[in-house]
Amino acid sequence: MIVTKTYKTNNYFRATFLLFVLCTSLTVCAENGVGKFFRRLGTVIDTLTVKGVDRRYIQAPEKPWQIMVKGNANEVKMNMETVFEDGDFNYKWGSKISTGVGKSLGGWIGYRGYGLGYQVTMGEQKGSNFNIGLGGSKYTLRLSIRKFKTEETDIHFRGNLPDIEDSKFDDRLKMEMDEPIRVSSILLDGYYMFNGKHFSNTAGYDQSTIQMRSAGSFIVGASWLNASIDYSANMNTFFVIMMNNCGRIRINQVNIGAGYAYNWVPCKGLLVNAMFMPTITPYSQLKVWNYDFDENDNYEYKSSDVNYSYSRIKVNLCSWVTLVYNYKDWFATAKGQWNQFSYKRNDSNGRLSDWYLNVGIGWRF
Repeated sequence: MIVTKTYKTNNYFRATFLLFVLCTSLTVCAENGVGKFFRRLGTVIDTLTVKGVDRRYIQAPEKPWQIMVKGNANEVKMNMETVFEDGDFNYKWGSKISTGVGKSLGGWIGYRGYGLGYQVTMGEQKGSNFNIGLGGSKYTLRLSIRKFKTEETDIHFRGNLPDIEDSKFDDRLKMEMDEPIRVSSILLDGYYMFNGKHFSNTAGYDQSTIQMRSAGSFIVGASWLNASIDYSANMNTFFVIMMNNCGRIRINQVNIGAGYAYNWVPCKGLLVNAMFMPTITPYSQLKVWNYDFDENDNYEYKSSDVNYSYSRIKVNLCSWVTLVYNYKDWFATAKGQWNQFSYKRNDSNGRLSDWYLNVGIGWRF
């Protein structure tokens, strides 16, 4: 099990301090009766780690404890487009907003993949980011909660003017918003691997096992996404108008999919873990707030109308690649994951993409 909290703070020494306290506490516990309980619990975990697996393909490290220094980079992007047609006049208005690339640094300590981690955010990424994950031999579960706001967006504006020859336009520019765009998302996803006898999910996920021979597994997965985009402030009237009077959007989406994961062992100690899983959306609800404007009242919205719609089934994608190298009691890992979710409603559509890169170096004891 991996539990990680990430948020902005100026005290970069807290991570080191917490790891020191945890190590000290474990030493004290081992010297009294509580230590017996943890030793018995460790025996149970050791047994479950290799239960039902082919030892020719999957092995548990001799030393069960792990301590790691970890770094993370991540970004969330939201692309929105709307199409307007009125006789000979038509345009397509596209907007791209992003959290910017956030970076964090911290540590993790645990017993055969079950443990706690702490990371602090560095750099200028806007907003907050919370993650908690759980990985077993055949499954992975993850919850991600993110919030951010931005006063800057990339605009793509193209179309043509009526009754004017060669009036096509195609412009790209960076637009400063008078009031920030606010984006929040909750993503809960999970995956199940069928070939647990030869394929080790934990060899790539938390390095609590070691894949000795190459093997693959068919997988199934599901996710639930709830995302909200709000730019309806009065000062953003022009932007709302260009989005066909839509000022706020909420997406509630369920995705299910199937794919394949493979652990490739090209040489002793080296693992390349890759997964590719297309998904479909059997349920995608879109809640849209449309605003009315009065030209005589400085274009301030006076009333709102909330509409619900349901998108047709769309194809989304989830994939990851992990590199792991084991050398004696040391190991190093790098993992990149990419998710994409999309929606469509009448003349508007959007796409939320989420990527992250984790790197780490650890020691078993």
